[in-house]
Amino acid sequence: MGSEVFSTTEIVPTGKDILSLITAANGKPGYLNCDDGTSCSAPVVSGIVGMMLSENPKLTPAQVKKILVSNVAKFPIIQDRPIGAGIVNAYKAVTAARLLRIDATKYPGLPPTE
Repeated sequence: MGSEVFSTTEIVPTGKDILSLITAANGKPGYLNCDDGTSCSAPVVSGIVGMMLSENPKLTPAQVKKILVSNVAKFPIIQDRPIGAGIVNAYKAVTAARLLRIDATKYPGLPPTE
């Protein structure tokens, strides 16, 4: 996952024009807000990881990262501009976590979790 600390971005979650609910406070009603950036994309990846762990609670952090990076929608190739593995794919990541729990031979490269 990318950040200003690391030199490359490994995966990119949705992070543009995310609709969120701002709760009511100080007598003001709640409202919908459209926002961008890591404040919006980090919860997307966190939710995907939560779904992966619900399918396979024995996943290690290294396995979670490998599954996320290995199951992305690839970016188009741009000459001289490395931009990482691709766009995170929740369906593929959760399915891979489930397959690893059921039958590690269906997901080569990762050790079984049971």
